[in-house]
Amino acid sequence: MKKAIVFLVILLAAIVAVLTFKIMQRPMPESTEKEIEQGEEYKPEDAKQDIIVNPPEKKEEKSSDEATEKEPAADEKTEEKEESEREDSNRSVGQENDASEQAKQEPAKEEGRPDSNPKDGISQKDSPPDEERAARIREQVKPSIVYATMKTDAGGFKKGEKVEIVRDKGNGARYYVRLGNKEGWVKGGTLSIPKDFATLKDRMSKEDMEYFVNVMNDFDSKTKYFIWIDLARQLVNVFEGEKGNWKLIHSFVCGTGRNPTPTIRGTFEVLERGRQFGNKTVAKNWVRFYDSYLMHSILYNSSGKKVVDGTLGKRVSHGCVRLSYDDSKWIYNNIPNGTTVWVN
Repeated sequence: MKKAIVFLVILLAAIVAVLTFKIMQRPMPESTEKEIEQGEEYKPEDAKQDIIVNPPEKKEEKSSDEATEKEPAADEKTEEKEESEREDSNRSVGQENDASEQAKQEPAKEEGRPDSNPKDGISQKDSPPDEERAARIREQVKPSIVYATMKTDAGGFKKGEKVEIVRDKGNGARYYVRLGNKEGWVKGGTLSIPKDFATLKDRMSKEDMEYFVNVMNDFDSKTKYFIWIDLARQLVNVFEGEKGNWKLIHSFVCGTGRNPTPTIRGTFEVLERGRQFGNKTVAKNWVRFYDSYLMHSILYNSSGKKVVDGTLGKRVSHGCVRLSYDDSKWIYNNIPNGTTVWVN
């Protein structure tokens, strides 16, 4: 009996030893090994990420004979490559020729200028002006200059010389005059001044005016507006746009300075404005563009309710540019400081 019990104990011990040995021989999961090598704590649930459920299918390897049949020889490859390069080169040359031909047909665009639109008239200074048209327009835009004759020697000028009146001071008390490179002030009594010029009745077309300011000249402005005061026609022309692309939007009838007190000519800009000035006689909606030269309304009495001088369309003022009340109000409300004003 004792022998049987001893035999069973030995048998059980042998079985346990065998099982223990097999367990020790099982491989550790790959991820676990890596994590342990890196000194990280292993978490049993992490091992699930390394289990491969559907292993990738093994691709069939092609025999060398099959590869040779389907893959072109090295010489054939070289010939095909050279042929392809020749075709690409021919296409490239053809494209360059097409682009060159197109460039010859299309006019070059001036950088920084908007494209021209025939429907809108002149929109950019993209080519020299048509000489025939330019000559015709120049005849219409001659400067309105007042020339006076010296009655005596004064200010370095000789009796009988014809001088240009640039401006006056004190309603004709003194005049700043010019003759060639010589300029200076003279007293009013030293000049013989012609009568006021008649107003030109012919109106320039909108297209010719835009051609003049955009193509024949290069007028610029700090704002989106540009003003051209045409003394010969007694008009205040208002353009909107930008340099090289001005569009005429208004032509207001005005009344500028008489010959003894002419409106100054030149290029200026709007400086400031006010609602009204004057005492016995007042003007409204004034906008100053140089020194004491203003654009403003026609003249009213001291209360500002009754018109005392509504004359427009002729030289009538002491140098300012008179406008109707509505037109002066539009200028006052819409033309910003910095707007270029060209008086011709």
